[in-house]
Amino acid sequence: MKQKISIWLYIVFILYSLFGCVTDSLSKQELAKEYYNIGNAYWGVNKHEKALTYYKKALELDKNMIKTSYNLARLYIDMNNYEKAISILNSIIKQDTDNIMILETLGYIHYLQGNVEKAEKIYVEILRKAPKRVNSLFNYARILEFKEEYETALINYKKVFDIEPDLRDVGFTLAKLEYQLKKYDSSKQHIEAYLENNNTTEARLLLSKLYSQKQMYEQAMEELHKALEKDAKHAEALFEKAKLQLTVIENDEDGLINLEKAIKNGFSNKENITQLLNDENLVAKPEVKAVLTQHNALPESEKDVEGQKTDGTIKLNETESEKKEPGTETEETEPGS
Repeated sequence: MKQKISIWLYIVFILYSLFGCVTDSLSKQELAKEYYNIGNAYWGVNKHEKALTYYKKALELDKNMIKTSYNLARLYIDMNNYEKAISILNSIIKQDTDNIMILETLGYIHYLQGNVEKAEKIYVEILRKAPKRVNSLFNYARILEFKEEYETALINYKKVFDIEPDLRDVGFTLAKLEYQLKKYDSSKQHIEAYLENNNTTEARLLLSKLYSQKQMYEQAMEELHKALEKDAKHAEALFEKAKLQLTVIENDEDGLINLEKAIKNGFSNKENITQLLNDENLVAKPEVKAVLTQHNALPESEKDVEGQKTDGTIKLNETESEKKEPGTETEETEPGS
């Protein structure tokens, strides 16, 4: 609140100075700079249209103010007007072809628009010019991960981590991808390092999964307790806790309670639910299916269908002509009789 008041006071002061006292004595460049400052101030209090007006006023007086053009493009991004932002940035690039910041912003806009190939091309160009540009390395890795080029994405995330390990939770991103690629030891190393300064539910959940992979179930449960202390309604953490209780710890009562909590809080991963139902160590399977059925969470593949048993064997439905009264069955003839 105090910051917003300060910004408004700044705007009033500048406007008074410009229009009440010294406008005539300012050069075009000086006046353009003041309009630029006012535009920034309005943007700071989320007055986008006002900011737009003053950026345009500044550019009318000095078309070569690249920082004003750049802020105008960023403002258009905030307003979801990506085409105008791209047009402005392209005009800046014509004046300054090696401006990495402008190229990064262009790549980001294309990514937001879903133009992944264009974004990738821009980031490749940036990294050719500046191989250690961490924001571009990170965004390039994101694109590679989106394209399911996981190993190459991992290489680029590692480059980011080596240069700036605290950038945009890259340690957590790296650990998640390593877990996905079954590189469990390095994933555990990165998530433990991340947790030293970032005690988040998601990180605790990932560490719990890593302990489960190593069959260290006591430690896995401990991490789930810590995760749920921070967010008692975290659906995936509740499901993972229920899964351990229903397959390893054999605490079916608490397991069913936590399973129901997980479903009620939005857990709906059909693949994970199916894996739980097919786990040979699952206890209280009928009760588990009952909970899932009650909350419409039972996967279609696990539902009973007419003519089939729940164990997957075929049950032949008798036709009317095949039904026999008790005691009327015909005896099979022995061979050779």
